[in-house]
Amino acid sequence: MKRLFILFGITLIAACGGNDSDDFVDTAYIYARGINAMVDSPTQTFSIGPRLFISDLPFGNISPFSGFASFDTVARIQGRLPDLDRFDIDRIEGLIFQTGFEYTFVSTGYVDAPDSFVISKRQVRRPFTEIYLQFAHAAALQDELEFYLTAPDADLGNATPYATLDRTQYTASATIAEGEYQIRILRVSDGELIFDSGLLQFFRDPNAPDDRGGRDWLFCILDTAPSLQWPIQALLTDGATVFTLAGSGDSSSLRTRHVSRTLGNADVLIDGDAGNPLATNLAYLESSAHRALIPDEYLVSATSPGQPASVLFEQTVPTNPGVEKALYLIDSEGAPGGIIQDEDRRSVITEGRLGIILTAPENRVVSVYVGYPEDVDVPNGDYGGLLINRTVPPRVFSRLARLPGSTLVTVTEWLNTEDEDATNDREEVALGPVDIQLDEGDVRTLLLVPAEAGSGDLVEAVVLDDL
Repeated sequence: MKRLFILFGITLIAACGGNDSDDFVDTAYIYARGINAMVDSPTQTFSIGPRLFISDLPFGNISPFSGFASFDTVARIQGRLPDLDRFDIDRIEGLIFQTGFEYTFVSTGYVDAPDSFVISKRQVRRPFTEIYLQFAHAAALQDELEFYLTAPDADLGNATPYATLDRTQYTASATIAEGEYQIRILRVSDGELIFDSGLLQFFRDPNAPDDRGGRDWLFCILDTAPSLQWPIQALLTDGATVFTLAGSGDSSSLRTRHVSRTLGNADVLIDGDAGNPLATNLAYLESSAHRALIPDEYLVSATSPGQPASVLFEQTVPTNPGVEKALYLIDSEGAPGGIIQDEDRRSVITEGRLGIILTAPENRVVSVYVGYPEDVDVPNGDYGGLLINRTVPPRVFSRLARLPGSTLVTVTEWLNTEDEDATNDREEVALGPVDIQLDEGDVRTLLLVPAEAGSGDLVEAVVLDDL
């Protein structure tokens, strides 16, 4: 998709920048960076003309500034497929750059309906002592929003919005007084509070000399994927340091998944609270709902159904802002155990995404391979790409990006590993290839669990849908 942007219709702060001239020139020394705020996109590459200045930027990230001279007027945003090929997502045409300015290219919208835009601001003349702040709205799922910048816990009843922004809009960069602040964002259509930053501190660098140490902040909102307490999150950066702000309050979440054959049905409690269980009478291969939590450490216990004092298993689970976690109840040394997964359930339109939980075979040395059908030839010992070599379960693997269609997973066991002679080690197939069908946008988990007693198999495969 093509867009036309002329970058001179912007309200700019005065008395700043590396060049006092407002004249446009045929060439400019560009200070450019990018934000990947496209919620269903893979990693992205940004280029201006032939110059690639950002490579493989993940969703929810901002790149550092790159400085380079350019005669070009076209920016291109591309995505990366799981086979490493690139494809075009968006084009921004008609760019006219000005010396002494900074440009932030924001990729937002959706892969099949991009809505990219450019934030332009004069570069602050160095050195400086002031605190600058600029707001930008890159959340594709939100319309017009009110941004409140107040003292901590100030009543919004009589407050005036610092800015009202619709999608792809942004404020001028302006100075604010040093101090402690709170940013709250309300939806204009219904007045609902959709983000609360909690306490933020905007101060100059106390270790800097008196004539420098200022900070130049950008606060850019984008969608959360998936949503926890707040439907948006924020990136806060001064060009050197980047903070991802999930918001205050219950900005993490936890669920439990029962994959233990020996445990039996169980209640799952958080910090022993039987009055508000995470799950009741949870059976094998069942999952609880996600529970939003304040980021902290929690003691999670599995108990006999209806008997909170009968603790079958317990584990401390740390939670993090903006992160979904799952505690898997597994079999371990003949008793219930647990492993923790960062879920990362964001759906990507161009790929399927597969997480792998390896809980079996216990006390065996195994390797795990993941490949496409054309890469797998089991009779000849070709199992696909090696995910991990010679490990002992349990293990948790981050989600893999996979092309739509068949993905084959094979587990092998290594024999004769007890001695110190590696020449007689032997690799045999313990499971697979398991054929997993993934469509574009799918998010799934492959459980590799102990086989049912008496089956003769070492491990069994179970595929769960995570959306």
